[in-house]
Amino acid sequence: MTENDRERQAKKQFISENKIVNLESVLATNQKFLQQITDNSPQILYILDVINWTNLYVNSRCINILGYTPQEFALGGSKIFYDILHPNDLELLSVNQNFWKTAKDDDILTTEYRMRHKDGFWIWLRSQDVVFVRDENNQVRQILGTAQDITEQKKIEQSLIQAKELAEAATKAKSEFLANMSHEIRTPMNGVLNMAHLLLKTNLTPSQEDIVQIIVDSGETLLVVINDILDFSKIQSGRLRLEEHPFILKDMIKSVVNLFYPEALKKQITLTYFINPDVPNHILGDRTRLQQILFNLIGNGIKFTEKGEVFIFVNSKLLSEKKYEIRISIKDTGIGIEKKHLNKLFQSFTQGDTSITRKYGGTGLGLAISKNLVTLMGGKIWVESNGSIGGNPPFKWFSDIDDDEENIQGSIFHFTFITQDASGYQLTEEISADFSPKSPEEKSNLKILVAEDYKPNQKVIDYLLTSLGYSADIVTNGLEVLEILKIQSYDVILMDMQMPEMDGITTTRLIRQSIIEQPYIIALTANVLEENRQQCLDVGMNDFISKPIIIDELEKALEKIL
Repeated sequence: MTENDRERQAKKQFISENKIVNLESVLATNQKFLQQITDNSPQILYILDVINWTNLYVNSRCINILGYTPQEFALGGSKIFYDILHPNDLELLSVNQNFWKTAKDDDILTTEYRMRHKDGFWIWLRSQDVVFVRDENNQVRQILGTAQDITEQKKIEQSLIQAKELAEAATKAKSEFLANMSHEIRTPMNGVLNMAHLLLKTNLTPSQEDIVQIIVDSGETLLVVINDILDFSKIQSGRLRLEEHPFILKDMIKSVVNLFYPEALKKQITLTYFINPDVPNHILGDRTRLQQILFNLIGNGIKFTEKGEVFIFVNSKLLSEKKYEIRISIKDTGIGIEKKHLNKLFQSFTQGDTSITRKYGGTGLGLAISKNLVTLMGGKIWVESNGSIGGNPPFKWFSDIDDDEENIQGSIFHFTFITQDASGYQLTEEISADFSPKSPEEKSNLKILVAEDYKPNQKVIDYLLTSLGYSADIVTNGLEVLEILKIQSYDVILMDMQMPEMDGITTTRLIRQSIIEQPYIIALTANVLEENRQQCLDVGMNDFISKPIIIDELEKALEKIL
């Protein structure tokens, strides 16, 4: 080898060694860079062998989050997972292992679990894993993952859940309180109102009649307030459900308007309505709730109008086949509503001007309830007013037209026993025959048992039955009902729901299970929620009358049995 060859070889070796040194320097720099990235990552980074379930690499963030060093994770092997994983999360190990058996390279596995900190408390983690290395059989061997501390997030979530549960419990408690208060108020009101009504039928002087009428009017006003509060409670708790039956829209509107004619006449107000000929006559919907909305809006118009008129206009728009948008506007020439008060109009327990409450009274719930009912019907309600011509609160909702004539006939009278095959003539004849006056002999033959623990209501029911030509035996609780049924039978039992010793629900259930001669059972209750009514029907009761008992309702209920 010549001197030149040796020089060239030395140069090559020097260059090669220089490259190696430079490469090692670059590698060291890159490694240091990557190490700094992983060590300063806010998340735990790891490489996991999913066959043996051991950690091949863990960054130092594990010390900050879990209190363990990377060496402790490495030395712990698969056992460390069983030691620090929450007992309720251990099943995730097998679930995750099964996932990686069929995972694709672009699959991401997200898992939430708890690990015990070295100091003993639990840490919530959310990990995201991807495929890192496959073996010669293309099976996933290693995964690369990150684990984020989500303990605070979980605490917030738990706080929100607890807050939601507390709010739901508070709403339920409020609804139960209102229902119980309604029962406690309705029970004595049953005695007050019915006795007052009976007193009005006696020979009274004009001044005495005025006094008794004030008692009746005040009691009925109190019941309206109670019903408003109950409806509002049901709406707030989401327990109010709309029914859907066919009915004649024109007849419903006419019936509501007729209720206000005496009051309008007394105030010398013109009360008129017009229904556009294009409005469908037979529609599907909740007649009772629609009546309630109209009652509130027309009632407001009459209340706040001292002179002039209240006018109801009904219009409709065809949206699709059999689908209509119905719009009802109630216009009055009353005191109007100032613009600054419009945003409060549909809020609960408020009126546009507090001085109005003092002058005209009211709970401030009528429009709030109406708005919620219209919303449930898929419509909306709003008001137009210039503060001097009166309010114009129109509302609209969507309805299907009902063109089934047989259904229409059955729905007019709301009797479920009438078949769809009955014609209008047969229907009228059958109903008028069914409700023709019963003879005293028919009534005296009806054996009635009254189960009622409240003494004043016992007397009220006895007076009502006597005035209708019936007589009855009276007991004070469910146990007495069962005892008396052992020695004699009854055609009908008027059953109070809340009684000492044994309530009406339990008593009815036992009667249906054990008594051979089954009586017709009518619930008498101050609980007027739909679930109470359904509960009565579910245990086998035949009918339901709410307190205060209206004599006409009692008469109709009893005449069904004759």
